[in-house]
Amino acid sequence: QEAYFGFIKDLEDALVVCKACNAGFLPTVRKRLSQKEKDNIRSGSVFVWGEDIGVSVWRDRKLWTSSLKREEASTSYEVEAK
Repeated sequence: QEAYFGFIKDLEDALVVCKACNAGFLPTVRKRLSQKEKDNIRSGSVFVWGEDIGVSVWRDRKLWTSSLKREEASTSYEVEAK
C-alpha cells in the first residue's frame, strides 16, 4: 500500500512523509510487494519501509537510478525507457 500519492519536492517533503509513517499516521510496506501490487504502481506512488523487512533494493520491473543516500533518506528516480 502506498504511504502517499503525490509529488515529493525535496528532502523536507520526504522527511514529513517518513515521520508520518513512523508515527503511524501513514502506512508502511511490511513485506515485499506481490506482482499485482507492483503492477498497480503509478507515477506519484510513494512507498516507505524500514530496514527491518529486509528490502534493500526496490524491484518492480521499472528502471531506477542507483540509490542516492543523502542525510536521512535514500532516494531513487525512475529512468524513462528510450
